[in-house]
Amino acid sequence: MEETGVYVHGRASHQLESAGEKPVFVGHYWLTGEPVLPASNVACVDYSVAREGLLVAYRWDGESDLNEDKFVTVNSKQGSS
Repeated sequence: MEETGVYVHGRASHQLESAGEKPVFVGHYWLTGEPVLPASNVACVDYSVAREGLLVAYRWDGESDLNEDKFVTVNSKQGSS
């Protein structure tokens, strides 16, 4: 299986095996920038909304290989509508 490192604040925090694995959705990492997939089956939905980052969700329809186009974001500075 292919291994991919996930880096949080410049340090490797976990090794993730992606080939053929079930999707995993994680948080508590306080990432910044635009959402990206650290592996084909891993999506982080924590992009620091409490620190004026993005509120992030993923629209999962049962796929095993996730797609970055399915992230949905709201900028915390925009407020709710």
